[in-house]
Amino acid sequence: MAQSYDKVSAATHAENQAIEKRQSKLINEAAMAEFLAKGGTIQQCAPNQSGRADGDSFSAWGKAKKKPGEEPNIEPTEDDLLPG
Repeated sequence: MAQSYDKVSAATHAENQAIEKRQSKLINEAAMAEFLAKGGTIQQCAPNQSGRADGDSFSAWGKAKKKPGEEPNIEPTEDDLLPG
């Protein structure tokens, strides 16, 4: 009995994955159509070349900004001084 349940479970899982893939594709196509309708353009980079200009940051989030007046605390704590 367990074998037939596993086969049904696997089939159901494969069907769910196929449905999710189709839904994802439709969502992506709708988002792309909206982007293009708003005047967006699709750019293609040449092979083996980066799409960023020289000197740009490598991080998508940008460089972390240091808060003014903060110095790193490098003093050892009491736990660091205790023998292990």
